[in-house]
Amino acid sequence: RPGVTLSVEQEWNRISLGADNFQVRLYRLVADTQFSPWLYLVNNVQFDSMSQVMGWQSRLRWILTPGNDLFVVYTQNWMDHELFDRFATLDRRAAAKFVYTHRF
Repeated sequence: RPGVTLSVEQEWNRISLGADNFQVRLYRLVADTQFSPWLYLVNNVQFDSMSQVMGWQSRLRWILTPGNDLFVVYTQNWMDHELFDRFATLDRRAAAKFVYTHRF
């Protein structure tokens, strides 16, 4: 049965390392979309206040037959540059994996 699940999270950490004290906030949005029992997509976007990096990961899983899956993953990260007053791309990657189960 098709469906969408959304979750929003915030995490706050106060870290004490002797003379060094700092706080880190992590914001996360996860959108899980199931198109059918065989196909679903998960998107995860998060921002870290310490590093000023925002990341996005998108994962597609297609179950061709039970035990035979195709995964496609795309990841992109941006850094908040105060000088340019915008987010600049740090890196982006894509990967695919095919899982085959042979029964004998």
